[in-house]
Amino acid sequence: MINKITFKENRLIFKSNLEAGVREPAVPQKTPETENLKDKLTPQEYADFKGEKITRQELANQKREADEQTKKILAKADKENIFDKKTIAKYLNQIDENISPAKAQKLKEEIEAALKNSKTKEDKENEVLDINSPEIELFHNKFHGLLDKNLHLIGTKQKHEYDKWFHEELEKQCTVKNAKDLIRRFEGIDSTDQGGLFPRRQNYNELKELYTKFGLQSPEIESEYVRTEGLSERKAFLKNAKEQEYQLRTSNPIFYSKKSKEGIMKDILKSKNPTEQQEQIQIQKRAAINESAGFIAFNSQTKIAGMSFQTVSDASQRVILGFYQDTTSLKDREMFSSHWPKAAEAEGNLYHELAKIYKNDSEGLKKALTTFSILDFQEKQKSLKENEKDLHTKEGQEKLEKSLLIKAAHTKIDEAAHKKILSKSSQEKYKVWFSDPSNHRDPATRKPGSTEQLEVHFKKLTSNTPDEKAKNLKAYEEKRNNFKDLVSKLKEANPNISDHELQQWQDKFDQAGWHERGNLEEEIKQEIKASKKVQSETKEAKNALNITKPESSESREISPEMKDLLVLLAQCEAEDTYESIHEGYLAIFNFKLQMIQENGPSYQFSTVFLHNEAKFATLLKNKQTNATTPKETTIEDSVDRKLDDEKTNKELEQVAIEEINEEQTRVNANSNGEKSAHERSEEEAKSETVQGSEEREITEAFYQMDRENHDNQSNHIEDGKATKMDEIILNNSEMNANNLFKQKHAIKEHSTDINKNEGFNHIIIKDEKGKEINSNSERKAKIENRSEEKLNKIAEEAMKEQSVREAAKGNSFNETANLIAAKRALEQQKEEAKRKIPQAS
Repeated sequence: MINKITFKENRLIFKSNLEAGVREPAVPQKTPETENLKDKLTPQEYADFKGEKITRQELANQKREADEQTKKILAKADKENIFDKKTIAKYLNQIDENISPAKAQKLKEEIEAALKNSKTKEDKENEVLDINSPEIELFHNKFHGLLDKNLHLIGTKQKHEYDKWFHEELEKQCTVKNAKDLIRRFEGIDSTDQGGLFPRRQNYNELKELYTKFGLQSPEIESEYVRTEGLSERKAFLKNAKEQEYQLRTSNPIFYSKKSKEGIMKDILKSKNPTEQQEQIQIQKRAAINESAGFIAFNSQTKIAGMSFQTVSDASQRVILGFYQDTTSLKDREMFSSHWPKAAEAEGNLYHELAKIYKNDSEGLKKALTTFSILDFQEKQKSLKENEKDLHTKEGQEKLEKSLLIKAAHTKIDEAAHKKILSKSSQEKYKVWFSDPSNHRDPATRKPGSTEQLEVHFKKLTSNTPDEKAKNLKAYEEKRNNFKDLVSKLKEANPNISDHELQQWQDKFDQAGWHERGNLEEEIKQEIKASKKVQSETKEAKNALNITKPESSESREISPEMKDLLVLLAQCEAEDTYESIHEGYLAIFNFKLQMIQENGPSYQFSTVFLHNEAKFATLLKNKQTNATTPKETTIEDSVDRKLDDEKTNKELEQVAIEEINEEQTRVNANSNGEKSAHERSEEEAKSETVQGSEEREITEAFYQMDRENHDNQSNHIEDGKATKMDEIILNNSEMNANNLFKQKHAIKEHSTDINKNEGFNHIIIKDEKGKEINSNSERKAKIENRSEEKLNKIAEEAMKEQSVREAAKGNSFNETANLIAAKRALEQQKEEAKRKIPQAS
């Protein structure tokens, strides 16, 4: 692609007039050596130089004057498109290699003569020809060849339309020049014509990126629709695919595995048309509504005998979601998830059935519930039958208690293995150990199968306090978390290590037993230590290289310009794309021109510069075969790239959630006074009852009891039911995925309050010390400060990323203006999130 460079006054950019724009050479040549002047100068120039009639500086000044005139001629020829890019590059290389003023003058005259001949050629190209003439037929054939070559970009249905367009345009002005221009516009290499390949290439590349990301072949192979249809149809197809990808990316991760996401995206990318895609998207949205309802049902509480238990145990959820997570059929997902609330209700009923069996033994019920609540649905059903059968005799009760303890232990062990806290081998060993009566001997009689000892061992196994001596589950979990931290430290110590290698470390650990895990901890610590040493030695070597003496053997410190260049080159090489390598190569070329212009052709470059020049020339050649047209990026694009990061996207969602809750709390407080959420909720609940009625007394008693409750959990009455109030603490911790999902769901559930302008009375917003903020102004100020800090942080990161890109291209960059633009873009994204959250599934 022809890249016109406007050189501005910049450390990395060579100074020149705007009119003197030049084109980059294909491959930069080495700086001309000045030792052998006899070969470089004309005989007369060399004689004058030897006779001291002219100095080296005077020769350089004369040569520079001739070069400036030549460059102006080239700039004009470039602007008028008289010379092609190869010719421009050839002349620029000759200017760079030559040091003789006479030869520079001769080159100027040669270019002027070539320009004159080109103008004669241009006149000939403007001559009107017959559409069937041999000259025009050549361009017809070339255009047909381009159509065949780029069918994957335009779609097979569009070939005839393009052929017709080319013929009609030539009929309007049948000249060689017009034919060339039509082909140039169509090719979209140095043209952004929206009717040509430029936008179609961009669209195709975006499609191809999605297809590759989800393990598919190229779009035209996988999709008949993409293969045949044109740009507008493909844009609709791509938009739907991106919408589906966004839904999956922002969905609750407990419902989707990598396999299911990939399978769902494959289906959407292989759809027959956008209509079929939209059908799938709507099914996905309905499934998401079911998932949301299921999530609430799974985490609801069942109260029995004064105790509260999670209605659907973790073991049951693991069974349900273990299958559901990998399901790729959206229709199946919609159907399966629709049954979850009933499944939760059925499991909750099992607690009541157990209570009926223990109706005359409240202590026995409480003891049974402790282990019963851990079991999955089927195990609970089996346990009920065993309870009913064995509860009537003392021996039966003891047998039942043992059975429940062993089942509960097995469930906890399986849960730990599912989370990879235990390896498969350790899982089996622990289950066998718990099932063996000889491991549970009575301390006094040494008889095996002691129920009391079995209970002691179960409590030790499931204790929340790590016990390395007993090797309980919490100790295993802590050990695994420590190893995950070590894996992260290894990544920091060795940035070049691949994700695959890091995963191998983790997989090896997860498959090991207790002692082998200890050995692996020591092994990875040694690896981290070695990696840090390598990085330190590499840094020292680079520092040494950066201050090497130039070939003239004169010692000098590295210049600020060179430091800036090396920083930029390191960033370009790390990004390792065609665009980044191209930017680095262009920066080297600009730097070289600047040094020669400021210091003359004899300027000697450092070893570091020459090494990087050769390296980037090679890197660019390697990348060129797969290169696509570099895409101009804006600060808004940088913001979008930041928000593609899951962590950054969560930060923006947290900002939106906090602002929604603050705004709606303020609306409610404006109506009911600046009181605590609990007081405002009580007043609203009482206002819905009649003074002196039984309902009013019950309401007042409920809130009185809740105020006297000391478990730090406030409740309120909502739709006639006692419901927990949500808390938002304004500390530095980030919401995890589950909390974000719960908060978004809660806002959706209370969207009616937003629409009615009643606001929220179920939200308690606390400061960093855990004290509720009742003042509207204080609460608003704190939330606004938090929002501004988070958005400023994201905006600054986006601005810095964009500044590096623009500097590499030689463009000026206004940090203040771009920071403001980034904030504005983030504000728009935040407001869009605030609009969508109350409507989201």
